[in-house]
Amino acid sequence: MISTPLFRQTIVDTSQFEHDSAALSKRLVFDMPRTHALTDDNIEIELTAASAADCRAAYCAIADRIEQRHNVLFDQNAKVLQAAIDDYRERSIQLKKWEDGDLQLGSQSSAGKDSKSGLGIAWNDTKERLRRLEAVKLLVTRTMFPAESEVYMNGPLSHNTVRLSALAGLAVVLSSLLLLLGLELRRSTARKPEI
Repeated sequence: MISTPLFRQTIVDTSQFEHDSAALSKRLVFDMPRTHALTDDNIEIELTAASAADCRAAYCAIADRIEQRHNVLFDQNAKVLQAAIDDYRERSIQLKKWEDGDLQLGSQSSAGKDSKSGLGIAWNDTKERLRRLEAVKLLVTRTMFPAESEVYMNGPLSHNTVRLSALAGLAVVLSSLLLLLGLELRRSTARKPEI
């Protein structure tokens, strides 16, 4: 869903970007959103914008759109689940009535015993399915996004970081050269024969 151009355009249109950086942020947000599944029910959304405020605005728009869509799906699925629970509850009640009716008649024929055991098995199966559906209903939750305060914003790269990396690389090269020179001097003094 997040990778479709229509969804991305909707996010760009509904995000409330800062006025100064809106044009750049719109291009970046349209081109860059990626999702990574961390677990079955936990995803990471990676996006780029011109500022941290624009990233937050895009995040809020994405969260709102996904929550709206998932709420509709959740409501539809909850109705289907509740209808199944109600159906199995009615079946269970009806099977119990039939079984109780057969037990009250007290018929001792073998056909009666077979039907009673069949009704009892059907009632047990129906009650088990009903129990499972009710357990599923308790476990199903709506899609939730973390609050903005829990969202990690990676800041922009600065020139100082690049300079420090270049200086660290230069220091490693110089250290290697000094070590090589020291080893070469040691080897050359070890080769000179004493006279």
